[in-house]
Amino acid sequence: MMKNFKVMKKLKKYTYLLHRYLGIILAPIILLWSFSGLVMMYVPYPKLAEVERLQLLPEIVDFSCCNADFYEQILPVNIQGLSIEMLNNEPIIKLESTRSGNTSYHLNSQTLLAEIDQQMALSIAKAALPSGIESIENIEKIEQDQWTVYSKYNKHRPLFKVSFADEESSQLYVSSKSGEVVQLTTAFQRNWSWVGAVTHWLYPTFLRKHTSLWYWLVIWLTIFSLVLLMTGVWLGIKQLKKRKNKPLSPYRGMRLVHHWGGVIISAILFSFLLSGLLSMNPWGVLESKRFSTDSVLGKQAGRLAVIDSLTNLPNTLWQTGFVSLKLSPWNNEVYWLAADTKGAVIRYDKNFSISKLPQTELTAAGNKLSGGADITQGLIWQEDEYYYAHKDNIELPIWKVERVNGESTELFYLSPSTGEMRKNIDNNGRIYRWLFKALHRWDFSQSIRQRPVWDFSLVPFMLFLILFSFSGCYIAVQRLRSKF
Repeated sequence: MMKNFKVMKKLKKYTYLLHRYLGIILAPIILLWSFSGLVMMYVPYPKLAEVERLQLLPEIVDFSCCNADFYEQILPVNIQGLSIEMLNNEPIIKLESTRSGNTSYHLNSQTLLAEIDQQMALSIAKAALPSGIESIENIEKIEQDQWTVYSKYNKHRPLFKVSFADEESSQLYVSSKSGEVVQLTTAFQRNWSWVGAVTHWLYPTFLRKHTSLWYWLVIWLTIFSLVLLMTGVWLGIKQLKKRKNKPLSPYRGMRLVHHWGGVIISAILFSFLLSGLLSMNPWGVLESKRFSTDSVLGKQAGRLAVIDSLTNLPNTLWQTGFVSLKLSPWNNEVYWLAADTKGAVIRYDKNFSISKLPQTELTAAGNKLSGGADITQGLIWQEDEYYYAHKDNIELPIWKVERVNGESTELFYLSPSTGEMRKNIDNNGRIYRWLFKALHRWDFSQSIRQRPVWDFSLVPFMLFLILFSFSGCYIAVQRLRSKF
């Protein structure tokens, strides 16, 4: 009995020491995570969505082009992507290929688009933001900065960053390879993102550019934070004792706040830390194994068929105000998606006649996706547990295909107007939805996601969590002062 008592006493002592010194190191990190998480509820990391990119494009004008020989010369054997847009007041055709990479051609002169220079980048920026033509402050050529750290920008580097002296202090980024506008930020987004997303994700450029170092730093900081939390909970519960004519907690002041705060909010903090850890997919525990649906849906059109369609491109098509024309094969046949500045899309067949996608073809596509497994499919008009809008817009109605193969369930969401795959979720993706998105963002259901319900549900917890984290920092500082 005495031996067990000594063991427990030693265990408690070392747990205290572990909690104390982990707290000195990690309490500021948890405070920053808590405050920045609150900021991110209202100001996300700057991102130029496709519909916003379309708003920056001028309407495609009528042009004289092109014969079959030209298309025969430039089109790759395996066309991964093809689109027509305006660039610097000229129509261009952009091509994507797994073999030859990305290339663009002027359609009027039928010449290869050279690498974008500073003068052309400036002209592109002026066309994208005409209101800021007279207020350009600066243009510089950069490899990377805080708002272009993602790997998706690699194919566009170096970038031209154009700074405007407009009301929002806009900064626009132009690809030196394609001339495409790839990012647009405002001072409001940048300033708040420094204390929001950049802090929350530990995303300063000097760290984020070392991907492996950043990745493992976040993982281990989170793991040690979980250890800090669990030791604190154990100690906090052990300290709750009934004392005659005395409160349950032996602490006063900020230590009392920390003690009761830890007991009350530990489950919430644990869910945030665990879900944050899982968002990093440590050691590949939630690696998705989705198969490519392109071949099943026939997303590869024949090269000759594409050439034949392009040579019959009618001039009247450009009278409808489109800013983008994109190849979107279906059942290995040529189809086109024409978009305007509002993101509204019209689907055309190879002869450029409007072609709506019949439900019979969506059903056939669902049967192909089944791979012999049991499926249920149909049009849904409302969000479900895996396809929903949180802060982004989504397309509704949507064609949903659910494939069940033994213990494996995979979900496919196809646009009923274009046939494009909007979302594809496997078993691990479904787990990720609940263990990360639900726990970290509190989007458990549509009723909770609705604002202001979501705000009133989450903000009080976030404020209490900030107070609790601050109390930990206060105690850590007091401890350091007593030592030094």
